[in-house]
Amino acid sequence: MIDVSLIKPKCKLLKPKVLFFDEVTSTNEVAWKHLSAENAQNNVVVIADVQSKGKGRFSRTWYSPSGENLYLSILLNISIPLDRIHLITAIGALAALDTVAENTASGKACIVFPNDVHINGKKISGVLAECKLISGNPDAFVLGIGVNVNTIKFPSEIVSLATSLKLLENKPFELEKIATTLLERIDHYYSC
Repeated sequence: MIDVSLIKPKCKLLKPKVLFFDEVTSTNEVAWKHLSAENAQNNVVVIADVQSKGKGRFSRTWYSPSGENLYLSILLNISIPLDRIHLITAIGALAALDTVAENTASGKACIVFPNDVHINGKKISGVLAECKLISGNPDAFVLGIGVNVNTIKFPSEIVSLATSLKLLENKPFELEKIATTLLERIDHYYSC
């Protein structure tokens, strides 16, 4: 289980409020619940121990076992032009890439455009950015990121496609440290 009190990112622009849930359908879905026209809460971060219906692109599910990996979504209550919304996915992918690269020496991590991070040919992280049109423009985003941290056994249908930091480095990782690094890297790219 994640101890939210240990997640203390040093952020210049984002000042995230971190919320932890034992189980959710999807961290993206929970993050959206913190957006309302009267009381929009920016930079709410939702982290869960388990997702029963973790979401990926094209309605794929994200394998989300308990206590092993990082499932995180952040609400960004910002308005940007339609021709720049792809940058939200890029922020998440770059942040995930940096987080993985900073925690492994067992291969070169790369972005598989537009939203996956692979290392040694296997997926280790995925990003899902969603937006809502409020004033006719994209006025709010949820940036969801899953990072395979401590999983050592994947389901048979993805075992040849997925990896984790623990499999790469042969040691467990603290989910709080991975979350802190990820939020700091999101802040870095968001500030650019």
